[in-house]
Amino acid sequence: MKLNPKMILVAVIFVALIVGYYWYLSNRLDNNAENKGDLTAVQKVTTANLEQDYPKTPREVLKAYNEIQTCFYNEEYSEEELQEMVAQARSLLDPQLLAQNPEDQYLAKLKADIASYRQEGKKISNITIDSSNDVRKEKVGKEDYAYINCVYYVREGSSYEMIPETYLLHKDTDGKWKILAFYLQPQEQGAGG
Repeated sequence: MKLNPKMILVAVIFVALIVGYYWYLSNRLDNNAENKGDLTAVQKVTTANLEQDYPKTPREVLKAYNEIQTCFYNEEYSEEELQEMVAQARSLLDPQLLAQNPEDQYLAKLKADIASYRQEGKKISNITIDSSNDVRKEKVGKEDYAYINCVYYVREGSSYEMIPETYLLHKDTDGKWKILAFYLQPQEQGAGG
C-alpha cells in the first residue's frame, strides 16, 4: 500500500490535536487544584457543590456542616457570602428540621448568635467528631438513623469551653444523610458518652 501524503498530514494533525488537548486538560486541572488551595475558608464553603458531591456518610455530613459553622463564627464575610453559607448549611438539614426552622427565622437567630459570640470575643478553636466506628446507627421500621457525637472547643480570651453535642441524622429517600436534630450532652458525659 502506498502512503498518501494527504493521509500522513491528516494523521500528524490528528495526533497533534490529541496531544494538545491532553496538555490543555492536564494544565487546566493543575491550575484548578492550585486555585482551590488559594481560596479562603468561606470561599471553599460557598463554592462547594453539595448537589453533585454530597457527603456520603453521617460523619462526612457533620464534617461539612461544621466547616460551615466554623466560618459563621470565626471568619469575615459579606452578607451575600453569609446567604450562600446558610444555603449550604440548610442543604445538609432534614426537611423535618427545615420545617421547624424557616429560613428567615434561622437566619435571624444565626445572626444574633454570631453577634453574641463576636461581642464576647469567642471563637471555635477546634471541633472533634466521633470516628466512623463510633457512629451508632439504628433502623426504625424502614428508616435509617445515625447518632454521632461532636465536641466544640470554644475559646474566649485565654479560657476554653468544651461544648459536647449529639447529632441525629436521617437517611432520606435519595440515600443522603441529613441532620434531623442535635442536642447538648450533659457536661460530665463528655464526647464519648
